[in-house]
Amino acid sequence: MKNTLLLGTAVLLLFSCNIKTDMSLLSNLVTKTATGPLTTREYTMNFSGLRVSQGIDAEVFKSDENKIIISAPADIIDDVLAEKSGNSVQIRFRPGLNISAHNVSAKVYTKNLFTVEASSSGRIRVKDKFTQERTDISASSSGQIFGDFEANQLSVRTSSSGSYQGQIWAVNLEAAASSAGAVTLTGKTGSAKMKASSSGSINAGKVFAKSADLSASSAGDISLTVSNQVSARASSGGDIHVNKNGALTKADIKESSGGSISIK
Repeated sequence: MKNTLLLGTAVLLLFSCNIKTDMSLLSNLVTKTATGPLTTREYTMNFSGLRVSQGIDAEVFKSDENKIIISAPADIIDDVLAEKSGNSVQIRFRPGLNISAHNVSAKVYTKNLFTVEASSSGRIRVKDKFTQERTDISASSSGQIFGDFEANQLSVRTSSSGSYQGQIWAVNLEAAASSAGAVTLTGKTGSAKMKASSSGSINAGKVFAKSADLSASSAGDISLTVSNQVSARASSGGDIHVNKNGALTKADIKESSGGSISIK
């Protein structure tokens, strides 16, 4: 009985400690309200990748000159960071602050855009088409990316309600969506490798592919138009919808555990 009481006391102390720790982390955040007039700040640096987070809205333009123009209320402009890490620049708020991203935006000018990442409700709108050897696109935690890309190797990944929407042209396309991530595409590709899981969706019915390797599981959903050959696997409530564009000479289909594949 004594041992049981000691164990119960220890559990309560540990739980109490965790609550205090969580509350301490929250109380350490400094809340700032932006009320000043809008102002801008310009940064010039060499970069070929972009990361945007914390609800900040960024527009990207193709340019021979690399620069970033931040627009924000004057009383928080110092708290909006444009920091270079490797070949990428990250736009975010200074750590330890709780700031609304209302009226905070960025205009990004760059010659190349090899990597594009949006997270934590950050939004990236690519206004010009970028044509490159390789492009990697990633959206997570409700981050959003919009824009058109041409690349020999194109990779698109979304997760945790992140989303990407755009027109693409690629020799080889890889797309993955998980945890309610969403990918919406139009365009053309030589080969497509796609994977959707955990309610992720890849809406590519208007993408024309010569060959495809498709996998959907755990309520994931994929749609694609294929002309030559397709390998498709669906399990655990995953759905794959293939639109035929031509003869579709080879189809390797495997369904299991409530997975569904349709070819029309």
